[in-house]
Amino acid sequence: MPFSPLSSLWQQAASHSRPQFFFKGVTSFRMPRASSSVRRAPGFRSRSITIAIPVFLQGLIGLSYQRLKRFAIHPENPLTFPAKTPIMPATQVPERSCPMPVYELLVPPELEGAAIRRAATGLMGLSSRQFKRCKFQGEMRLDGETVHADARLRAGQRLWLYAPERDVPQPESSDIPLTVWYEDEHLLIVDKPAPLPSASSQRQTGATLENVVYAYLGCPEGFVYRPVNRLDKGTSGLMVVAKEAHAQHLLQQLLHTDSFQRTYLAVAEGTLPDEEGCIELPIAKEDAASIRRVVSPEGKPARTFYRVEAVCGSRSLIRLRLDTGRTHQIRVHLSHMGCPICGDFLYGTELNALPGRFALHSTGLCLTHPITGESIRVESPLPQQLQALLEG
Repeated sequence: MPFSPLSSLWQQAASHSRPQFFFKGVTSFRMPRASSSVRRAPGFRSRSITIAIPVFLQGLIGLSYQRLKRFAIHPENPLTFPAKTPIMPATQVPERSCPMPVYELLVPPELEGAAIRRAATGLMGLSSRQFKRCKFQGEMRLDGETVHADARLRAGQRLWLYAPERDVPQPESSDIPLTVWYEDEHLLIVDKPAPLPSASSQRQTGATLENVVYAYLGCPEGFVYRPVNRLDKGTSGLMVVAKEAHAQHLLQQLLHTDSFQRTYLAVAEGTLPDEEGCIELPIAKEDAASIRRVVSPEGKPARTFYRVEAVCGSRSLIRLRLDTGRTHQIRVHLSHMGCPICGDFLYGTELNALPGRFALHSTGLCLTHPITGESIRVESPLPQQLQALLEG
């Protein structure tokens, strides 16, 4: 079936400040926090002195600091973050290694008089947890001098923040081959095979994508697995894995926005009533103890756009785009419409031709890079195993 032009439904969806469906026109989105100014600085040795303070004094100091933060007003220096700030030169990152969690910022005039916390969690985009690690376990420097979190900034200063990584058990290496579609010092875009789990869990004892990524990066010391999005075990396709906490935090803020769009291809049993449209049905858990989801008026809102690409006998090839991110959303919506995904044992019927997986593939990804602001578009072709379902 050839591609059909956008119907009025698609035009209506596109009018809500969204790029065209299926990445026909890739729109460049810029981060409002001007995160392009955040760059890593060379590592440095700490020259700070650790002083033991009694607990009761820590409480008094904390109370005083909170009051100072609450009432310290600088009307002559409003905290309005700029759209762009001067870019610091990026440091050389060793090939295939997890970058050090060190961030550098050239303070713009708009941050004159601001506290370090406002710059870190605002312009630099660090999470509150990351900033606390900088404050209590790491180090903060202005123009090379160690400072406290309540230090005020001056335009033109260089701010360095260092937050040590949390200690986590190192995974085992895996020899499963990994297809990498995009890689830089901040993130990876990989093709997860099925039925490989996206992450480790207490119920999962075998290899996962975490083990495969760990092996691909060369088993680095202090490795922390940072998936941005996840796929069901039986789903194959594109996943984003951050190499550092800062990039993961920024990317997860983009999920389910125009700056992080994903499309899927599904081979389904039966045909949908229309060639293209929108399924808007709320989804809830079947019961508290079940992993199965159902369409229910008491569920959370869920919306899936679809377009039928081809009809081959009793099966259909359907392209889908998620507007929300509910668990099993595509599987539940298609099953409710009478077109369960081939091999989906939970919402349809198991298929011997697809052992351990079902016919759903994450095929397209268009995102705005959280650090550079550039648009990245990646496409993963439908696996031959799923194409064979349409040929038989």
